[in-house]
Amino acid sequence: MMKIKYLEGTHSDFSRDLDAQVAAYFKSTGKAMHGNAEMYAVILLFLVLYFGSYALLLANVLPGWAMLLAVVVMGLSYPSIFLNIAHDASHNCLVKSTKWNRRLVHLLDLIGMNGYIFDYLHNRVHHVLTSIEGADIVVEEFGIVRLSKNQPYQKVHRNQLWYAPFLYLLFGINLILSVDFVLFKRERMGNIEPVEHPKGAIGKAVLFKVLYFGYALVLPLVLIDAAWWQIVLGFLVMQLIGGFLFACVGVLNHQIAESVFPEVDDEGYIHNSKKNHELLVTIDFAPKSKLASYLFGGFNTHVAHHLYPTICHCHYGPITQMIKDTAPKYGLEYKSKSFTGAIASHLRYLQDLSVDPEQKAPAAMAGV
Repeated sequence: MMKIKYLEGTHSDFSRDLDAQVAAYFKSTGKAMHGNAEMYAVILLFLVLYFGSYALLLANVLPGWAMLLAVVVMGLSYPSIFLNIAHDASHNCLVKSTKWNRRLVHLLDLIGMNGYIFDYLHNRVHHVLTSIEGADIVVEEFGIVRLSKNQPYQKVHRNQLWYAPFLYLLFGINLILSVDFVLFKRERMGNIEPVEHPKGAIGKAVLFKVLYFGYALVLPLVLIDAAWWQIVLGFLVMQLIGGFLFACVGVLNHQIAESVFPEVDDEGYIHNSKKNHELLVTIDFAPKSKLASYLFGGFNTHVAHHLYPTICHCHYGPITQMIKDTAPKYGLEYKSKSFTGAIASHLRYLQDLSVDPEQKAPAAMAGV
């Protein structure tokens, strides 16, 4: 197996300058690199919204309209449990204790996903070879939605601008029912081959998914005074809302019109340094928005995250400003959009990739 490597190593003049600024910031402020009180309050809020709404549903104390509202609240809040808690915990920066960070990653198991496989994919693959096709599974071919010009074109892709947003609604259900098990079967992830998992990891994943459907669907069917189809519909509404939010953070940082997917040469080299590469392939959306930071767990300041994944996202505001100020000094670009601008850019991206490359080529030649 050919290992993929960075030709220029990890650091550059840009990253050394930025590292010095970030270190000086934490030294001068006396802040720790893990979470702070404000972020913990936000986390508590989302936990209360999710589990509190669930408890009210089971208690049968809500009128019909309020039950629907509770389902919507659960749909809006459960992705934030992942984004604000499990994601930072997987990088060992949510709290000071490594042991507790490891435990908190597995909150994902309580919302239907698998903490172990997410941690493996995210830290050992995505953050190592970000946006490198064939290595970063996050940008790998999805078949029915074409998300890179290097992915094979199919006739169905010509209509993807219209159907992709509806498929994004199913993203959460896909994560729960399919993605984890597909990843467990892979023989290679990034530079890792063969992929080996701890004994019992798959069995544990199955067990927690059974427990999830037990409390999220079966228990409501037993305890809530409503028709079975209303309860199933409520579960689906929660999943559709949460799935769309997951899809947003999945595509808006790496798969919009301004995205770049560097190629690897015949010897397995990426012609860049690691830190410069992360700046090149990552885009922020609404980086100054507190609401976006709370709701998306700092994914709106994703450039800072890819440059400093072991620093908690609550510190990314000032770090993002440092990146923005420092990048032009070294001829580099910091890319950022508004939330609506990022969505519009992603839609343009889908439209551009919906055109058959063989049709584009003659058109381009005709214009020469």
